[in-house]
Amino acid sequence: MRNHILGLRTVIVILILCCSAQWGRTSEIYSLGGQQVLLYKIINWWYFASDEDSKQLCGESIGYRSSGTAEIHLSPDDSSMEIVFNQQCAPLLALVGNRDAHQEKTSMDALWVNEDYFTSRTATLTVEENPHTNSCSISVENVPYEQQDNLLGHQSLLTLRVTGTVQGLGEGKVALNPASDLLGKCSGSRDESAPTEAPILMLSLTEQGPTLLKFTLPTR
Repeated sequence: MRNHILGLRTVIVILILCCSAQWGRTSEIYSLGGQQVLLYKIINWWYFASDEDSKQLCGESIGYRSSGTAEIHLSPDDSSMEIVFNQQCAPLLALVGNRDAHQEKTSMDALWVNEDYFTSRTATLTVEENPHTNSCSISVENVPYEQQDNLLGHQSLLTLRVTGTVQGLGEGKVALNPASDLLGKCSGSRDESAPTEAPILMLSLTEQGPTLLKFTLPTR
């Protein structure tokens, strides 16, 4: 088992070295166990890995960060706004997973709202997934006009983050939920009685903060 773990770590280190020259030019970063990786290469490896090797990823912490991809749409007649991430919402992660093919969207209310920026706690995240991309939109009500101007001024710096744990391999994506329609790579590899930590999606004003909104993604 030690050799298997060392082998996986070697794969990750190689991927880190291969992509280090590209990170400065991209606005999307994935991390696995705290290390930045090219996640699509990990996914490709996972498809062909033995069951024993692939289970090493199960329960590992995984994260995503994206900056410079947000679009802010203001309502013309009131103080509501919509923050949209089209095709740029952790496309290699199955955020909600196990959805009926005909169910287009999943919506959830905010877990936490930064009251320094929003006078209302009413904020809704909508996630739309397909096998190749994810789209996210955040609707916020009662945004003061001075904060609308502030957020518009930071539009190119708004940062989306997703954190969770690896629960399995889906259709070209790493799953954050132990959904029933996964390829079964994590089956029997963890304590089934242990509670699954819900993945979190956060929106920050910049990469350094402050955090504006926080959502808990649904789990199975």
